[in-house]
Amino acid sequence: MKKSTLILSILLPLQLFSQSFEEVFSPGNGTTILQRDDSSFIVSTFSLANGILEISPAGDSLSFKDFPYCGFQKMIKSYGDGFLATGILPGPGLGSCLIRLDSNLDTLWMKTYLPGSSSFGMEIIELADSSILLTISESGGMSSYNCYLLHLDVDGNILWQTNPTFSKSVVNNISSNHNLVYRAVNDEGGFLQLTCYNGLTGDTVWEKKYNQYTSHGMDFKPFSNSIVVSDSGLYIGGNVTSDSAGVISMQEMIFKTDLNGDSVWLQTYLPGTFTKIISTSAQNYYCIGTALDSVILFGADDSGTMTLSKNFRRYDFAYPSELISTTDSGFALCGFAQDTTTHINYSYVVRTDSSGIVEIVTAIPEVSNFIVDYSYNNNDRRLKINFDELEKGMISAEIYSISGQLLLEKKLSDKTNVLDLNSLTTGGYFVVVKRGTANISQYKFLIY
Repeated sequence: MKKSTLILSILLPLQLFSQSFEEVFSPGNGTTILQRDDSSFIVSTFSLANGILEISPAGDSLSFKDFPYCGFQKMIKSYGDGFLATGILPGPGLGSCLIRLDSNLDTLWMKTYLPGSSSFGMEIIELADSSILLTISESGGMSSYNCYLLHLDVDGNILWQTNPTFSKSVVNNISSNHNLVYRAVNDEGGFLQLTCYNGLTGDTVWEKKYNQYTSHGMDFKPFSNSIVVSDSGLYIGGNVTSDSAGVISMQEMIFKTDLNGDSVWLQTYLPGTFTKIISTSAQNYYCIGTALDSVILFGADDSGTMTLSKNFRRYDFAYPSELISTTDSGFALCGFAQDTTTHINYSYVVRTDSSGIVEIVTAIPEVSNFIVDYSYNNNDRRLKINFDELEKGMISAEIYSISGQLLLEKKLSDKTNVLDLNSLTTGGYFVVVKRGTANISQYKFLIY
């Protein structure tokens, strides 16, 4: 049984190592972190708050700029003195968007794609000629997606786009090298699929699927969450699942292929998953992910041998979204997490030195005393939500996928409420309980 208490719709700063944050900002999911030339940071958010948070190099909250018309999924620095951002428009069937911002985070233009669809932009790459690669995942319902790759000119106009690739996962990640674009998705069977495209024309150069990988006498099913390319090959961060004596287990994974997509090695680590992989040199690769209920920063060399492993705060539910190397050779990551008592999502930022020592952690929510109890039974796939007090007709529950897609809505008219979730497929979900339009509580659960 899990208990939750009412969360105010603001976040208050956590003081750590004599650092504090002077401003409050709304809860939500931190999706991207970038470092400016002056060493300050910006963090994009979506869900409970759509906008951009600015943080000083010392961790002080400088400002929060609201973008109610776009929930940011990805943000990058542009070759000009500005930024490109993509995400989801706030409403069903509005499609996805790409926004160009100036250095002050003011909007220069916004373009929309796949109008009439429930879709959202996932990844952006700006090429040397200032043209743009954009991936979009379009929901097909019941945890199925159509994954697109678009090549845009400097003003966001479509030069070419691929035919949709059907996927059981929202993952739609790309990396580029020497006019070639490499994309990782997880196909209709949940298997890793890599495709290499000619970046100038969009023609497919090669495509390969990895239904099974055998190592140490066991068969593994690789699953991608992130991809990075170097001159020596492709590196995929994610997880593998294996079936031993009828017991399904999941472990963190780095999978290397050569530039033709042929397997080189696959290394597994702790139970959990890697959500982002980056390279800091030709021989060093770093991941963020989850392991044993903790957020983890992990490093490996070109053979997959571990060089760094650091765990941060333990959360009941945490999702690290983005990892960057900082100008002082350290790391900064952002994501969203739930407090173990309140079950509300809030954005967090962690900054470390080169050894993974924590310097900054931001955003701890303030709570009050409205009690919500949760109990999920996977045998019958029913979620019970109980309240210590209730005003009829004012409370509702919304079920979201791990990517933030709204799947189910239900009014809660009793102190004890039962939600039938048999229509949902296996995977991670969270429920948001609301009083009117205000979020009261969140709770994460796993259907397996």
